[in-house]
Amino acid sequence: MNLLLAMMLMFSAAPAPAGVAGNWVTADKSVVQMYPCGQLLCGKLVHIEGNHTVDDQNPSADLRKRPLCGLNIVEGFKSADGTHFDGGRVYDPESGKTYRGVITLQGDVLKLRGYVGVPLFGRTEVWHRAQGNVAECK
Repeated sequence: MNLLLAMMLMFSAAPAPAGVAGNWVTADKSVVQMYPCGQLLCGKLVHIEGNHTVDDQNPSADLRKRPLCGLNIVEGFKSADGTHFDGGRVYDPESGKTYRGVITLQGDVLKLRGYVGVPLFGRTEVWHRAQGNVAECK
């Protein structure tokens, strides 16, 4: 009986999976904060690695001076089952291009596939959940 009680306490104390919300470190060591925006999933840059601070690659000349800090680069993703998201768009500030995308969450790894046309003709970027505090840009 004590063993059963100990096992119940152990499993009830286990933390719940964090889900997709939170801070994610990108391939270039910047950080994107993923958050719910209504019924959808969005993500904004909260830490930028390097000297690239304005959206100077944007195809629209009017937007080339806007700061990257706080910029939504992930928008409009719908949850299929809590670990798969689709129907959204991903903006790449390095190229100034926007892609359709799909997101897959695997524990503390987020796989974001951006593509044009069909997912087969795209590229997957792997992000890792940020550990500890993030020095947010201002």
